[in-house]
Amino acid sequence: MKKTPYSAAAEQARRYEQAKQFDLAAISWKRAASVARLRVNQEWAAVRADVCEKILSLAARMEHLQESASERAKEAAKTKAKKKMADALEAHIKTTSEEA
Repeated sequence: MKKTPYSAAAEQARRYEQAKQFDLAAISWKRAASVARLRVNQEWAAVRADVCEKILSLAARMEHLQESASERAKEAAKTKAKKKMADALEAHIKTTSEEA
């Protein structure tokens, strides 16, 4: 039995999703939606395309948040090191000023 254009596009989209290639999956689902004859298939493919695009969006946001968290952690470490140095200098100044 010959596959319909919808079936072929949907199958390809499914494979892309399984491989976590959501950008390609979204494109394939949109193609499937455009060639689907049945309204239920059009709607299903459109929803799957939307899901894939949202997964991509969330992944990008997560990456950005992780980078921001890493930068904040580095800044916190620098601040902590500066505070430690300031405390050491203050202790040294107190020690040396008492000797004079």
